[in-house]
Amino acid sequence: MRHLRHWRSRGDEYRCGFFSLDCFEKDARKFAELTGIKVLGTVGILILAKRQNIVKSLRKKLEELEMAGFRLSSEIHEKALESVGEL
Repeated sequence: MRHLRHWRSRGDEYRCGFFSLDCFEKDARKFAELTGIKVLGTVGILILAKRQNIVKSLRKKLEELEMAGFRLSSEIHEKALESVGEL
């Protein structure tokens, strides 16, 4: 599944507002890097959700992900919690 929302900015130049690929993360990140699209992973999306009060507890969401088999380094886990004031 692919989603792309874009708009014409100048001539034939297109800017991407939202892009999501159902493929391997490494491939999607490489594609984004090559095309200049800012990459935001699962943890980044949860951080944004917490900052916008969509998610009450980032810690709880990260624990749920880990229980479901999501691998997350302790360094990233700690930095994520620190970034939203939950550490």
